Order: sequence, then C-alpha cells, then structure tokens
Amino acid sequence: MKVLVVHDEHHNRSMIAFLLAEWGYTAVPCGSGVAALVALRKPDPPQLVILDWLMPQLSGDDFCRRARVEFAQQPLHIIMLLDKRVTDRDMMLGLKAGEDDYLLKPCNPDELRTCLQMGERAGERQPEALRAIEALTFGRPRSRRSCAGSARACGSETDRGPTGRSLAACSPNSSARESATNALGRRLRGFRGDSP
Repeated sequence: MKVLVVHDEHHNRSMIAFLLAEWGYTAVPCGSGVAALVALRKPDPPQLVILDWLMPQLSGDDFCRRARVEFAQQPLHIIMLLDKRVTDRDMMLGLKAGEDDYLLKPCNPDELRTCLQMGERAGERQPEALRAIEALTFGRPRSRRSCAGSARACGSETDRGPTGRSLAACSPNSSARESATNALGRRLRGFRGDSP
C-alpha cells in the first residue's frame, strides 16, 4: 500500500520512508503540501498520508481542509505529525480540519505503525460507507409534488435513515437530507469531532 509522506525536511522524509519500506509499504515522498495535493490527483493515489504540521506554502491544517474537499470520494487517512510546542487548541483545530490521527514528534515507530494499520482498516470500510451514503441520497428519487401530497412519502418511518433521524425532505438537494447524509458519512468514515 502506498503512503504519502509529506515533510519539508528531506532527512525526516527519508527516515519515515525507510520505516515504511521495512513494514512493506511504498513511500511517496513530497516536500510540501502543494506537491502532496498534486500526488493525490494522480491515478492510483495513496490512501494513507503522514503529514508534518508546520510546512511552508501550505500548513498541515490547510492541506487537510483542501484534501477533504477535493478528495471527498477517495479513501484517505491522514496522520498529522505534531511537535511538542503544539497546544490542545492546535490539536482540536487539526482534527476539525480533517486529520484522522496525530502523533507527537519524535514519534515512536510502533505508534506510527499502529496508526497506519488503523488507517488501512478505515480505508477498507470507506468504499462501503460511500456506497451507503450514495444509496441514501440518490436511491429513492421523488418529486416535490409527491412529497407534498403524501404523509407516507415524507417523514414516515420508512423515510428514516440509518441514523434513526427522519429524512423529512424528499428532494436530494434538500438541506435536511444533506445534513443527515453528511452526519452519516462522518460516522461511517470514523471522523473525529462529530457531534451527535
């Protein structure tokens, strides 16, 4: 499995790449967040990302935000490497930006390997989750006219999603359906910081 290693210091990229090779991964090294975004646009992109927090051009948090928007349909597990100067607020901002896990530098190789294994498991589940979201969103198209005329068509028990919340609006573009779908997606992908 490919792992994108994003770090502005060549020595650190090389050390991580060496460990990855020892564990059977293929490292895809990048010296900046901008280069990493380019690497993710290529065919057969990496599904795991090890990312430094402080980098020139594009910080780790900014990379996460952009990657989560641009590659929302791809399995992507981001592990952020933080230094000891980081605050609790910085950690929360990173999680909200889209990182899936973080490690403090210098990180323990066993912890890094465990994070990668967790990312692999999450990536294996993500395609199923995306199919479930697609089925929920587009599986039962209805017109607005049929919604207005029938209590059974809108808001009934048969119109409840896997979250148990009523999908009161029938249009695939409605904010209620999008909100329920987004909440389900975050749960299925294992995002942190998801409010119930």
